[in-house]
Amino acid sequence: MDALTWQKAIDEYLVALENNVVYQELVTCYTTIKSKYFYLLSDYYTKKSNLEAANSYYKDYDELKSNYQLAKTRLYEKPEVKQYFRLRHQLEDEINADLVKLYQDVILPL
Repeated sequence: MDALTWQKAIDEYLVALENNVVYQELVTCYTTIKSKYFYLLSDYYTKKSNLEAANSYYKDYDELKSNYQLAKTRLYEKPEVKQYFRLRHQLEDEINADLVKLYQDVILPL
């Protein structure tokens, strides 16, 4: 299979993926989370960044870790965030199944 044929197949797969119902639900869910929970997201990323910048010997490391865990819990307990991770996992499973099929159809016959 030449490079142009591969590129065409990849482009067709990406178009099919964009039309996938799970993908569209995932995008909608992500957009909702960004708009509805902007402040929780901002707080989560700030706390995560602060924790990553410090090392375990930093004097307030335990407090930074606690603040990060609290911000993460507040964000991850929201129903839309739970749905987002469920949809993302479902889409990943579908993509992985497609990769297995591609491997069996293209690589193994060689």
